[in-house]
Amino acid sequence: MTRNRVTMFAAVVAAMAIGVFALLPALGAAAEPEAAAPEAAAAPEAALVTPAAAGEGCESGNVCVWDETGYRGVKAEYRCTYGNHEPGSFAIASAKNRCPNRPARLLRPGAASTCLNPGGNRPEPPLAQSIFVYNQGETC
Repeated sequence: MTRNRVTMFAAVVAAMAIGVFALLPALGAAAEPEAAAPEAAAAPEAALVTPAAAGEGCESGNVCVWDETGYRGVKAEYRCTYGNHEPGSFAIASAKNRCPNRPARLLRPGAASTCLNPGGNRPEPPLAQSIFVYNQGETC
């Protein structure tokens, strides 16, 4: 009878151990802090859009685009950050690049694009939808 009790006791301990180990993943998940949510991708930089009387100026460190040729009309200014910038509300009819050592490209879907070197001006380029600013030292 003693041998049966030891066997029975061992069986109960084993069953309890299995039950505890089965619960550990659930207990561990509840006890661990939640992983931090990945940071949201940076939203595209918003343009500083100015009214039609804005003039033809473009500050150093920006690319500027206008909805009319000759740097007239509504103007959108973007910092010289790598990537594509779209005014959205108008087609680009003239542009200036005041990004030191960063070329930009005027993009038109399904058509050839126009390069705009640092310090460059395009008073009457083919109408474009967006302007892409390259990394420093790259060429277009």
